[in-house]
Amino acid sequence: MIFSIGDKVAFKKENIEGEIIRINSIYKVIVLSSEGFEMNVSSKDLVKIDKSTYKADSYGLNFPSKDL
Repeated sequence: MIFSIGDKVAFKKENIEGEIIRINSIYKVIVLSSEGFEMNVSSKDLVKIDKSTYKADSYGLNFPSKDL
């Protein structure tokens, strides 16, 4: 995935969000995490956060539930 500076991202395998602040190559980027740490990470470990689909109601309002 191609990222741009300023993109909001989430890590695929960890519960961390951040923002792209520097692009080293198409494979490595620097992310400023929401905790304030700069991390050099592989771009394949990130997904871009799309503001229009980053809400619970973006996926519908009626979800089936199973009584326990």
